[in-house]
Amino acid sequence: VAAALEAEVNRVGLCVGEGEGAGGMEMVASLADKPFHGAVQVLYHALVVVWMVSFCGRSEVVEALEKAQAPRRLTFVLRESGDIPTEKVVRVSVAALRNMAGKSPRLCGEMVGAGLAGVLKRLALRKWMDHDIVDDMAVLESIVAAELAKMSTFEVYKNEVLSGALTWSPVHTDDNFWKLHSEELDANNSEALRALARLLADSEDPTVLAVACHDVAQYVKCHPRGRAKVQSLGVKSKVMELMGHSNSSVRRYALNCVQVIMITHWDLVQKAA
Repeated sequence: VAAALEAEVNRVGLCVGEGEGAGGMEMVASLADKPFHGAVQVLYHALVVVWMVSFCGRSEVVEALEKAQAPRRLTFVLRESGDIPTEKVVRVSVAALRNMAGKSPRLCGEMVGAGLAGVLKRLALRKWMDHDIVDDMAVLESIVAAELAKMSTFEVYKNEVLSGALTWSPVHTDDNFWKLHSEELDANNSEALRALARLLADSEDPTVLAVACHDVAQYVKCHPRGRAKVQSLGVKSKVMELMGHSNSSVRRYALNCVQVIMITHWDLVQKAA
């Protein structure tokens, strides 16, 4: 596949078009997910394909990379790179991210949301034999820093939610953030709130699930119509299922979230407290 992708027409064909293999970018990118990190050769070859496709700037290819959430997946590979005993995986991941950073605001925003800035800082502490890794990381760090500087606190949060890479970053537990910005989750047809609902339904990562439960509870507490909005998205039933999750942290935050949703007038509870 990698050899065939030397021709741009084949890179486009992998992402769009007709015939066997067309529209396969999402399938290839999924091979970078954690279940494949132990199969280093499979992971590496999948990353090479993403890297080769990332050279193409055609709009349909960029859209396919966005749909496949390639920046998030590659950032996760770098985050877990300490458990992957080969430098070539890091080299091709960083190179692909560098290519994608200049292709669209959405791809770059997803890198910010997935926490690439912090990942790059940790990687910079390691010694690398391959100087291309060091050079690409320096360029990426500059691009991500510039993107962060342009974003408001809520924009950074929204990109994190949309990337699906929720972690316990300070913004989640900042009560003032939720008081100021809870209603901004309603923007663009409740884009950020709907993304939280999808994560609750689809994610298998305990940290993501716990943070999503926490954020929904904060939204309901601080938004004047938050309870009705999350009810309309079917969030309550999803969170109730998570009360039986195998992870204790997920169970705890799910229980708290359900309690908050079930209280009809949370604003009165807060005033009484």
